[in-house]
Formats: sequence, C-alpha cells, structure tokens
Amino acid sequence: MKNKIFNILVIIVLLVLAAILIFEDQIGDLDELWQYSFANNMYNGLIPYKDFNIIVTPFFPLTASLFLRVFSNQLIVMRIFNTVIFTAILYAAYKIFYLLKVSKIKSLFFTFILYVLFYFNLGVEYNYLILLIALISLYFELYNIKKYGVLNLKNNFWLGILIGLTVVTKHTIGIFLSTMFVFYKAIFIKDKKDYSIFKKIILYRILGILLPSSVLLIYLLYHHSLYDCISYCVLGITEFKNKVLYFNLFLDYNMLIQIFAFIMPIFLTSFIALLRYRKNINIIEILTMQIYSITMFIGIYPIADNGHFIIYGFIGIIATIYSIYIITRKIIINKKIKKFISEFVNFFCICYLAFYILISCINLVKLYKNNYICKNELEHYYGILINKELIEEINSIDKYIYQKEREGNTVYILDASAVLYRIPMNAYYKDYDMFNKGNFGKNGESRIIEEIEKATNTTYLILQDQYIKNWQTPLDIIDYVKNNKSRTGKIEIFDIYE
Repeated sequence: MKNKIFNILVIIVLLVLAAILIFEDQIGDLDELWQYSFANNMYNGLIPYKDFNIIVTPFFPLTASLFLRVFSNQLIVMRIFNTVIFTAILYAAYKIFYLLKVSKIKSLFFTFILYVLFYFNLGVEYNYLILLIALISLYFELYNIKKYGVLNLKNNFWLGILIGLTVVTKHTIGIFLSTMFVFYKAIFIKDKKDYSIFKKIILYRILGILLPSSVLLIYLLYHHSLYDCISYCVLGITEFKNKVLYFNLFLDYNMLIQIFAFIMPIFLTSFIALLRYRKNINIIEILTMQIYSITMFIGIYPIADNGHFIIYGFIGIIATIYSIYIITRKIIINKKIKKFISEFVNFFCICYLAFYILISCINLVKLYKNNYICKNELEHYYGILINKELIEEINSIDKYIYQKEREGNTVYILDASAVLYRIPMNAYYKDYDMFNKGNFGKNGESRIIEEIEKATNTTYLILQDQYIKNWQTPLDIIDYVKNNKSRTGKIEIFDIYE
C-alpha cells in the first residue's frame, strides 16, 4: 500500500514538473504548431502524404488526433497530451532507476537531473514518443533479465509490437531500433541451448514488429498514398542538406548538456571492454542499456543540436548516471560516510523538489495573471498565452487572405511560420504550410518552382528581409519568386508578390 501511495505521489510530482515546462510558453514554437497541425489534419480526415506533407510515419499525429477527438480540438488539449507523454518519459526513467535497485528518493533525484536537461529545450513531438517507447521496452527487457535470465521467451511478441510502433512513428530510427531489438541478444549466447532459445526470440520479435508495420501498409494502400509516403519519407528527405555538428553541444548554455555530451561517448565506447564480463548480471544490465543507448544515439544525426541530443542521448544519460552511482558506491567503503551521504541526498532531494515546485507554480500563476490569454479571438488557440499584437497580426493577415480568396486568388505564405496563420483559418495548403527544406517529397523544390512558374491568380507572402528566416527555409524558391514575380505591397511582416 505504501509503495502504491509513493508511486502516485511520484506521478503527481512528475506531472506538475512536466506541466510547468509545457504551459509556461507563449504561442510561437513552430515544432509544437506543426505537430498540432498534423494532428488537426488527421482529426479532419486528411490523409498523410496525400493531403499534407509529413516526412515521418504518422502514428504520433494519429494518437494525438484521437486525444483531440475525445476532449476538444484545441492547441491547449495538445499541450495536455504532450504533458502526459513527457510525464510518462520521466516516470519510465524513474522506474528504470528503481528497477536497478536505486532507492526511491535517489531514483526521483536522478530523474529530476534528467528533467533539468529539458529546461530550455522542451518541445514534445514524435521524437518524444520514440523515446517513451524505447524506455518502456528497456524497462521490460531489464525486468525480464532480472526475473527470467538474459535469454528468455517472456513477452517477446508483445515487446515486438511495442518496438514496431517506433517504425510507424519515425521510420528511420524505428528500423534501427527494430534491427537492434531482434538481434542484440546474440552477444549473450553461450551454448547450443542458448542458440535454440535465441532463434525463437528472433521469430517472436519479428512477428511482433511486423504487425504495426503491416497495419500502416494496409492503411496506405487503402488510401492510395503508398507512393506519396515513399516520396516524402524516403526520397524527399535526401534533399535535406542542413547539419548541426556534435561539437556545438560543448558550447551549449545548459552546462548539464555540456557535461553529458563529453562523458556519454566515453561511456558508450566502454561497451567493447564490458563484453568480456557479460556473464555478470550487473554487467548484462549495463550492456543492455548501452545497446539501446548506441542505437538511439543514431537519431542525433544529422542535427546534433541540444534538443536531439537530450532525446536520443536520454537512455545513454540514464546509463551514465547509473554507472557513476555504482562506481561511487564501490569507491566509498566506509559505511558511516555512505549512510551520511545517502541521508543527505534524500533530505536535499525532498527539500529542493518541494521548493522548486512551489516557486515554479507561483511563477506560472503570475505568468498567466500578468500576460494575455487567448480567448475567442483565434480559433484553436483558446487558453494559450499570446501577445495581443500577435493576435492583431494573425487576424490582419488572415483577413487579407480571405479577401484575396474571395477575389479568386490563392495565397501561399512562403515561410516556416505559415502554420501559425493557417490553423485559425482551418486551412492547409500541402507543401506550403510546412515550408521547410526536405519536406516537399521527391524533387520537391524544383517541382514547387515549376508550379510557381505556371501559376496564375496566385499571391505569395514572403518574410521581409529585416526579419531572420528559419534556418530550414528553401531560399532557392524564395529567390525565384522575388526574381520572377512582381512585388505589389506588404501586409504586416510579409512582402506581397503576385
């Protein structure tokens, strides 16, 4: 009974921590708006790839759209959905620490360290669902190892289905995770009996993984969107040339990210050295975490910014913290010192968490009290912190677009922020409302330039030169419009070309 009460308290604490980060932001995070837009599109019956451009498999927006359908089709409901996802990630991390025989309070303290990593970088989207699935899978892998041994036939089919969900959430990292998940236990084979069990494990896991993928394939075939999926998810992303180097993490403003960016590669490379001790149960657990960590780490490429590092380095950071904890316990032999440190950490953790949550909640209340909250001025943005000037800007641009459409013109906003203005209009223009390099499918940029060349009765809004464009903006398309269309005026922050 005490364990259940403590677990409920932990969930409440993590839920409050997650909500503090997610709800303190004013509207404007494009990742959040794009993800809501995808979910909104599926809510409205649009078909991914065929009706709107998305470059990953669609399980995340599908799940979010069901959440919107149950509650309300508002961005604030999407934030509640994201809060649930982020809370589940933190709770899964806590459960993994506790499963590894770290005390409850220390497990919570280590989880809070992980939480701090997200402080300046939280933007829940499909990558977070990948992380959550990987964490749940890792937890059950470690649980089965503890209870049944490293090579066992428990839950392999169901875990296969779980990992298969990563393929239908983000196919690229999902394929890597699935391959690792099917074959990694080969390193623990000792004899023919183990090999026989391993073959059955492979079969069950492959069957499980294939189930979600088969459902997605049937869905795409039914809606005649398989080719579009290949175009956007496979062929189109080859046009994405932007990169962020791993070295940039050492210049990050979050010192924790700098520390883990340095330590974690060293920890992951220790995998080879630990292989010789793989008969030891503690080493087996660390090796399992390392294998998951190495596979997830692939997801950092090609954008090794702090956001991708936190998500795809998350399991590696858990394993690093746990390893440091184990090493520290081995080094400190004196029982009195060990007890003192343990009690101090427990006391510090409880006091600091209580203080942090209290202050953060007070600040959040003040934030909502002292800033404007969107009411009915913009559809779908109810209850979100927003600047009044931005409301006027969005209404002004949307009013202009409505007027041009009544005159028989089509209006495209050639900017990454297009989604901000389109959501309140309940409109979506494929390829133009997520105007990012690598998001247009096969030969996307050249195809769009050809469309613009042939277009009639079409108006283009381009961000004025004094404003900084998103780093993924396809500038070749912008330049083509500027050089081949007539500038006829301006509206708010955009120049008008016709």
